[in-house]
Amino acid sequence: KKHDMLKDELIIKIKQDQVLYKKKLMKSYIDLIQELSNKFINYEIVLRPHPAENLQNWLDVTENFKNVIVTHEKPIGYWIHQSDVVIHTGCTTAIEAFIMDKPVIAFKPIDDKRFNVPLPDSISLKVKNIEDCTKMIQRCINNDYDFFEYKRKGNQILSNSVSSLDGEFSYEKIIKELKTIDVNKIKFNIYQKNKIKFIFLYLNIKNFIRKFVKPTSFKYNKTISKAEVKNSVDRLQQVTKSSEKINICTL
Repeated sequence: KKHDMLKDELIIKIKQDQVLYKKKLMKSYIDLIQELSNKFINYEIVLRPHPAENLQNWLDVTENFKNVIVTHEKPIGYWIHQSDVVIHTGCTTAIEAFIMDKPVIAFKPIDDKRFNVPLPDSISLKVKNIEDCTKMIQRCINNDYDFFEYKRKGNQILSNSVSSLDGEFSYEKIIKELKTIDVNKIKFNIYQKNKIKFIFLYLNIKNFIRKFVKPTSFKYNKTISKAEVKNSVDRLQQVTKSSEKINICTL
């Protein structure tokens, strides 16, 4: 509103309510993490804030919790694979965890349907408060729930929204589709080439300035190197047993 980006008063009101909702949710999560830290002392509790969040805020509020790890390091799949239970509130990580056969709990301490994210919530084991959450975690750890029914219902829901739960991988379908597109090569003249270079230069300068003006957005978002991309592709080929030669180029 200050920068005249939002003009509809209803949208402004919803955005303001969303900020309050997230503040209350964060407070609920701090209380939950403290309870889990005390109750499950033999477990490590890994907290993965959103990349746009200030990691230091979470480090500060959890500094006295000895078994809590706050990190942006490593891909989310690594932590899911290591986990016994995944807890979220309206996060697509829940879908990844479900597909990896992990019990997923949706922690919903605040009932506001305007800010629900239906798909990840619908495939999760839902709890509304800290007490119920700790009980559900214990049940998951003890395998005291119907895993097959949990997966059956979740797969039925996901089948309407997520492709490649079985059969071909999504990347294979995407590659096939890309190969059907007839792309005409474009030859740029010197003016057009210089214009493109100027645009990229402008964006690089803009992002460089933003690192100092708003460092939170960039502090934990690292540039991906060619070697990292190659490593990911190599691991994917190992998993899929693919021998296809793939060339990786820097644009």
